[in-house]
Amino acid sequence: MNKIIVLFIFSLLTACNTAHVTDQNPAIDGAAAYTMLSDNVNDPQREWSYNPKSTTVIGVPFTPAPVQVTYDGSIYTGNAELCFFYGSSNKPTAAYQKTFYEGWIPIVEYDWQEDGIRYDMEMFGSSLPGEDSKNSVQFVRVSIRNVSDQKQQAIFTAGTRSSGLDHRMGEAEFSDQFNYRFDKNEFVRDNQLLYTFEGEPEKYATKDKPYTGSFLAADLGIQVNTVTGLTRYSQELNPGESYQLTFKFPRVPVGNRETAFLSKLRQAPYSESRQACIDYWKKRIEGGGYFVIPEDRVEDSFKASLVHLMLATRMEEDGTRRQGSGLPYDGIFFNDFIDMRLIYDVAGHTDFVELNFPWMFKNINEEGLFVDPSVSHSQEIMTSHGQVLFSLCNHFLYTQNRALAEEVFGPVCQAIGMIEHDHNKEPNGLVRPSTPFDAEMIKGYYTSHNLWCLLGLRSAITLADYLGKGEECRKWKELEKSYYNAIMKGIETSVHADGYVPTGLYEYQIGEVARSGFKEFQTDQDWENMLLVYPTEMLEPDDRRVKGTLNHIRTHKYREGIMTYRNGMHLHQYATTNLANQYLAINDQEKALLDMYHILLHNGSTHEGFENMVEPWSDRDPDPVPAPHAWAAAKTALLIRNMLVREYGGKAGINKEERSLYLFSGLSPSWVQPGKQIEIRDIRSEFGKINAVMTCKQEGADIRLNCDYTNFKPAHLYMAIPYYKQIDQVTSDAGEVTVKDGYMVFSPETKEIRIRWKDNKQSGKNYVQEILKSYRTEPGVAWKDCPEDKGDRSPADAGCYLIVIPGAEEGFLTKEELKIEAEPLSFEVVRKSFLMEYDRRRGQYLQSGKKLLDIYPPVME
Repeated sequence: MNKIIVLFIFSLLTACNTAHVTDQNPAIDGAAAYTMLSDNVNDPQREWSYNPKSTTVIGVPFTPAPVQVTYDGSIYTGNAELCFFYGSSNKPTAAYQKTFYEGWIPIVEYDWQEDGIRYDMEMFGSSLPGEDSKNSVQFVRVSIRNVSDQKQQAIFTAGTRSSGLDHRMGEAEFSDQFNYRFDKNEFVRDNQLLYTFEGEPEKYATKDKPYTGSFLAADLGIQVNTVTGLTRYSQELNPGESYQLTFKFPRVPVGNRETAFLSKLRQAPYSESRQACIDYWKKRIEGGGYFVIPEDRVEDSFKASLVHLMLATRMEEDGTRRQGSGLPYDGIFFNDFIDMRLIYDVAGHTDFVELNFPWMFKNINEEGLFVDPSVSHSQEIMTSHGQVLFSLCNHFLYTQNRALAEEVFGPVCQAIGMIEHDHNKEPNGLVRPSTPFDAEMIKGYYTSHNLWCLLGLRSAITLADYLGKGEECRKWKELEKSYYNAIMKGIETSVHADGYVPTGLYEYQIGEVARSGFKEFQTDQDWENMLLVYPTEMLEPDDRRVKGTLNHIRTHKYREGIMTYRNGMHLHQYATTNLANQYLAINDQEKALLDMYHILLHNGSTHEGFENMVEPWSDRDPDPVPAPHAWAAAKTALLIRNMLVREYGGKAGINKEERSLYLFSGLSPSWVQPGKQIEIRDIRSEFGKINAVMTCKQEGADIRLNCDYTNFKPAHLYMAIPYYKQIDQVTSDAGEVTVKDGYMVFSPETKEIRIRWKDNKQSGKNYVQEILKSYRTEPGVAWKDCPEDKGDRSPADAGCYLIVIPGAEEGFLTKEELKIEAEPLSFEVVRKSFLMEYDRRRGQYLQSGKKLLDIYPPVME
């Protein structure tokens, strides 16, 4: 059991319903924050970015290493950095709210205006014609225009450095023996091309030293962050006049012997290369399955998440290809891959899936255990066994690739043998206990490991049935029944009085006893123990333990509207999807939508998500594990998919005749407005390809369906009644419609649906007020036992001991907040509410005498 020390505050518990008292609740007191941001970032007219120092990526799939676009707008590869400055004082660019082209295509765009000059920059990465992904070329175009009514001197400078240091991921290549020189319109380091430029700019070796000839880094005192090889453009512009600059920057510096590659690079035209980049991504993403959603932040998030996922793929030195987990985690993680595989399959990108199977096959040991070396650091312990089983077995439902299914079946039999062995050997019939390797961080029988192994077993049964393996199918069904009962007994034995199913079943250990050097609050983390309905179907949606677990975690672990890790110490953005998917499965649409919007709130302006390391209500910075995180991308896209298309029933598919298709399960009130449309375009499901269009009207909605049940026909077609609507009438072209338990139930043959509804009491809800009140019931943290040498480090970084401060039972509103008018739930409503609460806490922070953190880009050194 969790024995975290809890700080009880008597005045809080006895007076939590009074506004002037709850405003002083230490759990929500901004003065407790170690640091908070000033308001010098995030222009409300631009795309929202939670982290002002967020990084994004550009380039091509299967690049050996990521190409980073930093928060200031530099391009960093680890091999070198291309950076930019403007004006006579060489101000560094500051791309805090950079965006992708059309919201999701990885052409980074940002612009700004200063002293009568407007600057527009865009940058993208592309492979050269006839070349593979080993060395992409980054193209940069800068457009500079005089927007004033008088002549202006427009100055722009490009240069290189090994690293700007601040928020650059990965070690920079640097030597004080680097030899630099300009060669016509190219800047060269050790006879390797760093970047190309055009025109006849002024050339500088360093910021104050004009270029006179080749130079050694040591001779000019060049350090890792010194800008060198500067090209400075200065042009007088009349009102309305403009000029453009183009730069090319290979991911890996190109040696002078690579003549063919250099020739292609020099000749590569910007406009044609840009169009080729657009065409590739449009064909790739919109050539597969996607959604049309009348809210840009949500629609773009789905597409951009797929882009981030694909840009996290890697090519090894021997040419083999694999998935990675993004900027902070470059390896292939099998526990991450479960969501990556599924979103690739449902969006029609199966070619990104199957190349990863050999990595799994070579990591199954003699016992039949799938070892996840990236997670377990190659220890042969239980970590991702069930996840791998599900990935291998569920994939064939989307591809119907019988030859591959036969190839997979051998390793699957080995893996099922391991589950059967553990089920027979362990005294409680569960799979073997594990150590605090990551995730839940307990020593004992992980709840999630058993949930995943049950799902993996069930998926293996569907695979065996598909291949006509009658004997295995029969034996595995018997094993499934016995194993399910063992897990259920473990849940019944371990469940708390409030219905909460904990991270471990039966007795388990936490803290120092479980893992040396880890305090109790750093262990026993709610992670996947709540996956009780989706996708495992362990419990029924109306089982009290489902809601009990969700309520317990939401009450004790949510901060800033999302999940936390280390018991409230850090936010954990994508872990929130685990709960959101359960809310969808139990038809709690409102909480699912609130979770989805808060997940998107914590993304950057190119829809990049992070893992953790952000202290709640502080500087909003996940350093040193920056975005984009590929598992976050996969989970975000999959959540959006599940809100509109989802399979459920029949014990996760064992009983196909009971498996149903769920459409439009989570519709935001802001989408269901007259004249708006929600479209499902070529989304794959276990049943086949799904297409649907919902057209919203004043009095209801009309839906057209075109579902190709190539694989098998669903038992029923379910559509959730929006929680803010009351059904007057619903008809279909395929017979009688049943309305029950919050759903409209149709025949799978349905092609047309006509719904007439009206608003219910929920439709008038004031979400700004509700969200503010929810923020003000969140728990907080305090610290004790800080080391004497803490210095300027935050309590978390210094190793202090965390104490949980309980949240109030009810939130409060100020007199001004009570006057806020209601509006439909949307991303903008959530963004507005978050900023209001951040500003309230920031006021308390300032009143305590603390200084705000300003964000500035790295200057020219």
